Amino acid sequence: MHYHEALGRRAGLSDGQLRDLGSFEASDSYTEPEKDVLRFTEQWSAEGRVDEAVLERLKVRLSPEHLVVLATTVAQANFTSRFNNVFGVELP
Repeated sequence: MHYHEALGRRAGLSDGQLRDLGSFEASDSYTEPEKDVLRFTEQWSAEGRVDEAVLERLKVRLSPEHLVVLATTVAQANFTSRFNNVFGVELP
């Protein structure tokens, strides 16, 4: 979380968004489209698939290019975390 918080701040996340990340569904700090991005991330990371309703809502709001960037970002984060876990990489 240490690294993600700093990156989140640089990307423009508010203190409320950082504080509420673990409970984003009940938070007023996130808009519905932002919650859909987080739902996409959680579902794909945990289940390897995304609820069709979430994906359809994202397709309305995001261009195909943005959807590719979202998917690539989630995939890269998952790969990095799993790689570090398997090989015992400890970040400073």
